[in-house]
Parts: sequence; C-alpha cells; structure tokens
Amino acid sequence: MTHPEAGTWSHPVIPSRLDRTPARARRAAPCLGEHSAEVFEQVFGPESDTTLDRSRKFGSENLIWKSTPQFRDGELNVLPVGVSATYVGRLVYSPTARRREVSLGSDDGFRLFVNGAELASRQVNRGVAADQDRATVSFVPGFNTFVLKIVNTGGPGGFYHR
Repeated sequence: MTHPEAGTWSHPVIPSRLDRTPARARRAAPCLGEHSAEVFEQVFGPESDTTLDRSRKFGSENLIWKSTPQFRDGELNVLPVGVSATYVGRLVYSPTARRREVSLGSDDGFRLFVNGAELASRQVNRGVAADQDRATVSFVPGFNTFVLKIVNTGGPGGFYHR
C-alpha cells in the first residue's frame, strides 16, 4: 500500500478472507491532523446551545448531552484519542451581573462559547496543561451556559478549566 506522506508499506497477509468481497485497500488513511481545520471550524450544534437540554440531539441525531462526573474543575481531564471534537458544557449560576476570568487548557485547540456566543478560541497543536489560556467572561444574572469545544488533532486529547 502506498500512502501519499507515509510512503510504501507492505502487508504480508490479508487479515480475513471474504468470498464475495475482495480484500484490498481503497484509500489511504488520513495523516495526523489532516482534517483538524475542518473539525475546528465545523459547527456541530452544541456551540449555540443555551440550555444543555439532555433530550436535544445534535449532528446526525446521535449526539446528546450526557453527565460525565469524572470531569473535574481545576484538574487535567483526559479525552479520547484521535481527530475529534468534544464538547464540555455546564450551567454557571451568577446572582448578579459580573465578570470573571476563567483559565483553560486544551489538547489541542479550543473554542469557548458563553450563552451561545463565541468568547475565545485558539487553533493550535499542543498537549494539555493548566493555565494555557485565559478569558474574561461576562455572566448575566441567573444561569449562564458555558460550552467548551476541544478539538483534538490526533493522539490523546484533554482539557482543563477553572
């Protein structure tokens, strides 16, 4: 098999035999980060969500908000390996209008949405660490929706927020 960037690789055996379907490679796999710009820019739906309604479906109707109790504020949180967009959403209560600085970290890029509006973003390839980025959020009185889109360009993913 020849890949446009990885070169030619030989595979000594075909892993399975299918009588009616010839086993052969039809196209090369994507290169690391090849589709990361598209994933970063693509709007899948949660970006504009202002309710975090668990019954609402996104994308091809198979994406929903679900509780993930292992995600913690002020800690590095691990996400799946591979090119992907992961959304972390939460409702933040503010008794009055106020501005607060939030600290973020991401592997790799991120886009931050507060009450449906994009507040900050960074398209970058890096490992996650605490305090890589900061943003000032203007909260309105009552509940505010905080949605963080983490775009992983390959390898392990992760995020940090406080």
